[in-house]
Amino acid sequence: MKEKPKKQDNELERLKTEKETLQQQVHALDTCLVSARVGLWDWDVAADHVVHHLNDFQLLGYDESLQNLSDEAWLAHIYPEGIRTVFTEVQETRDYSCEEFHFEFRVRNKHRETLWIDSKGKVVEWDDQGRPVRMIGSHKDVTLQKEYETRLKNTRSHLEALLKSFGGHSYVATIDYRLETLSEELIREIGFNAQGSCCHEALYGYDHPCPWCSMDQIMRGKNVAREFEHPQKKKWVCCIDTPVYHMDGKIFKKTSVIDRDRVFSTTGTSSKYLVSHLDSEKNKDRLRRKIAAHSTATGFNAIVGVSAPMKEVYELIVKAGQSNASVMIYGESGTGKELVARAIHSCSANIRDRFVTLNCGAIPSNLIESEFFGYARGAFTGADKDKTGYLKAADGGTLFMDEIGEIDLNLQVKLLRVIEGHGFHPIGSKDVERPVIRFITATHRDVFHLVRDGKMRQDFFFRINVFPIELPPLRERKEDIPLLVGHFLKVLNAPERLCPLPAEYMATFMAYDWPGNIRELQNLIHRYIAVGELDLTLMARESSSREDASPAGGGSPEVKNETRLKEIMQAYERRVLIDMLNTHRWKKKKVADILGINRKTLFEKIKKYKIK
Repeated sequence: MKEKPKKQDNELERLKTEKETLQQQVHALDTCLVSARVGLWDWDVAADHVVHHLNDFQLLGYDESLQNLSDEAWLAHIYPEGIRTVFTEVQETRDYSCEEFHFEFRVRNKHRETLWIDSKGKVVEWDDQGRPVRMIGSHKDVTLQKEYETRLKNTRSHLEALLKSFGGHSYVATIDYRLETLSEELIREIGFNAQGSCCHEALYGYDHPCPWCSMDQIMRGKNVAREFEHPQKKKWVCCIDTPVYHMDGKIFKKTSVIDRDRVFSTTGTSSKYLVSHLDSEKNKDRLRRKIAAHSTATGFNAIVGVSAPMKEVYELIVKAGQSNASVMIYGESGTGKELVARAIHSCSANIRDRFVTLNCGAIPSNLIESEFFGYARGAFTGADKDKTGYLKAADGGTLFMDEIGEIDLNLQVKLLRVIEGHGFHPIGSKDVERPVIRFITATHRDVFHLVRDGKMRQDFFFRINVFPIELPPLRERKEDIPLLVGHFLKVLNAPERLCPLPAEYMATFMAYDWPGNIRELQNLIHRYIAVGELDLTLMARESSSREDASPAGGGSPEVKNETRLKEIMQAYERRVLIDMLNTHRWKKKKVADILGINRKTLFEKIKKYKIK
């Protein structure tokens, strides 16, 4: 008999505990609903009776002491037009057995303030004939949201009015170049609503991001103002790009405003077309100030030279620094292409973090992809740790790729995707890396011939050749030779007895054509400092050896009537290589520099012609 009361006590204690837990949960739910400005209601459709929970009346400003307020009391707070909407939805629910409804209306709360209410309802019970019996739902205070929507509409209408007043266009694009919103003026200009299309394709007819695209700067939070030539209308336009931030602080869109009335006529297609709009006096003054800021007594930045051809190069360097376009530097071997690339990097409007150099011709073909893209641990035998490639190392900075003409077509396709912003996968990894890089390339080869012969993709060429700069060889700027000689004597720590250079040496230098350009001059000064004198007959022998190697020099191989042109050229090339290697005692680097080719190409030719 004693065990039964004990069991009953335990059961009562358990029920009491569960009741307290349930009350705590209900209180927590009510607190959440009040904080979220949400009220609940329960509608008995058959009896046409609505029960409003306490939190539903709290939306209207009543406190917790409220007891037994009816549905009619709640309805009395609704504006007249809202009453009509409520009764319409109720009638449709009864007559057509609607499963749910959702609408908005205005109410006036206890303090005579106007609120917007979002009402949702859903049928949870049906009778045997399929008619609704019970519906539950919620009321949510969306007044603040409505205020924001109104402000947004007003702001949009003000912006559209401003755009119309100055005759411009505007659009919003995502970071993957998809158009999200276009102004009415822009839609009329292009003839259709291009929402969802790529901005470069719909607006400018490109199948790749525009050469002047500023998306990488936008992703770093920069506002970018730029001018460019419209590829279809052949007019210069001004465009201002601004980043759009998400609630989490990340950039996920950009807005662009295009001033269609600020145009500059252009004629022809000069190699400097990207910077021809800087011809106004104001921009000329700005350009001169920029050049003066980087100029030295002997040249510009770390470049030595004050000749007219080099002054033109300095102007292009400054203009390239103001642009974000890919730069292609042309010039013979030894003309200082890397120095120009570094000068462009230092002149950039937003100086980037790092400058990474890469000689494409010096990397073996079986390693070049891992050097560019890096690899993940375990990607192949021997990959015992992750390796960062050149592309990742240059993230946020400038990547200078020398001898760009040496990379194969397969690698060009992968680099093209990186340049266009699609990113890359490190070898053995599924992660996508999207580095933000300023690309500068250089070559001594005729790139147009490479494209014509199918050794360089045309689309790849177009993306890297946006801003071309051509460096003059030393023979075309001989007035800079005295400055260069003085510079090398200083940096190579020449003893005082060797300074300045004797007049007969300088006269010989001025008469020499310098096929190896500045690098050959530097090597000669180095030899002069090491030995203490120069053998001028050596320079004469080098000149005569080049004359002997020329077609007019009588060194041509024997040509038979049935010999093909290709065989003639190969035989002649083999003869020239043998003569140059023997003349320079098989110093392959020097021979490659004189011939204007890289060492890798020279090694391949030695192997091809079996020269020993």
